[in-house]
Amino acid sequence: MNSREMDQQGDATNTSDDLLDQTALDDAATAGNESDPGDSVTEVLRPEDLARARAERDTLPLAAPEISEPATSAPVTATAPHEPGSPSKAPSSDPAVPSRGFILLASYASAVTLALILVLFQQGQRTGDPAQLESLPDIPPEQIDSLTFVPADVALPPGHRLELGESQRFGNLLVEPLRITRGPVVFEHYSGDAARLREDSEPVWKLHLRVTNVSEDQEIPPFDRHLTLRWVAVPNSSQEAFNNYITKRDADSGDVQRVSLFRLPASSEWNIQGEHLGKILKPGESYETFLASEPVGLEELPEDVVWRVQIRKGFGPSGNGVTTVFEVAFNKSDVQSAGST
Repeated sequence: MNSREMDQQGDATNTSDDLLDQTALDDAATAGNESDPGDSVTEVLRPEDLARARAERDTLPLAAPEISEPATSAPVTATAPHEPGSPSKAPSSDPAVPSRGFILLASYASAVTLALILVLFQQGQRTGDPAQLESLPDIPPEQIDSLTFVPADVALPPGHRLELGESQRFGNLLVEPLRITRGPVVFEHYSGDAARLREDSEPVWKLHLRVTNVSEDQEIPPFDRHLTLRWVAVPNSSQEAFNNYITKRDADSGDVQRVSLFRLPASSEWNIQGEHLGKILKPGESYETFLASEPVGLEELPEDVVWRVQIRKGFGPSGNGVTTVFEVAFNKSDVQSAGST
């Protein structure tokens, strides 16, 4: 089984300018540390949620004051807005019955409060999406049973969609998707004992990647078990959230079919041969790896698909990792028959 001990990074004065927005990292770290215990999913606001918020806002009798652009790029939590507690009670000639003026004032205050909430959601959607997806929290500061989830119908920032053979830099990593192959998953025991055997899986798809550490001073594990093999239960639902999956290209709904990575628990005694989760790249080092899909559901996918990948792109000055999501666009005809690797 692969494991790693990462030394905490201090102030990174020589870190690449392209690594990450430091404010986004600090805000993401704060959000992760203040999370409530238990499963939770932070979701990027969808376009239809924004449209609904705008429609509701337009029915209000008074427009809300203009809200300045948010200074933070922390993810928007896609939960229904709720009004804060009741306003303090105003003096009345009859203590038992609120005055008509007070009722009108309370109604006005509630309307303005709701308008402010809706506008905040609007601002988060308009300015937050690219910044949110450029830098997502790692584990830590995000809790292991929480996830900043990117739905299939949320478009990624420019430069985050790659074709096979195309390379792109994300933070301190250069990523190149090489090919998609079809074949079984072969397992190896974490102990290295060749006598310990497990039957190969049914044929799966494998996304082969070349990853290069282009930093001058950071040692980076692009993938590990806790980040990559991660499925989080959605509260009050039988569904799960995960950021590594294959789905329809340019999905117009978050409910489209998704095929996740091969379901191997992070605590499993088995490794997938050739996957190299947890491998640490030193500055200038490069390696080839792959991510394996589940075998079920591949045939039902449409012809044009994307494979979304969450990757650790480096570390911030606090020592916490920073991740992002990119996607590889391909056609089912691009999938090559191959052996176990």
